[in-house]
Amino acid sequence: MADGAFLFAVLLALVAPLVLYALVRDEHERDRETVDGWDEAERAARKDEDAATSVDTDAARRDPDAGAETDDGVEKNGWGRRD
Repeated sequence: MADGAFLFAVLLALVAPLVLYALVRDEHERDRETVDGWDEAERAARKDEDAATSVDTDAARRDPDAGAETDDGVEKNGWGRRD
């Protein structure tokens, strides 16, 4: 009986780290796939945002404050007054 318990303890000591390594590696791969998905989604969102907020560069050069917002979120006109 003591030999069986000793054999079980030795076997557990050898197999347990390998099982834990396999589990951690699998979780790491799943996390990497998730993060890759986030990166791809973020790039797509930036493309959409850039397309939606394209600015007429000539108008921006003529009046850099055109369409600027104040701290309270109210858009101001070119004279610095709120409309």
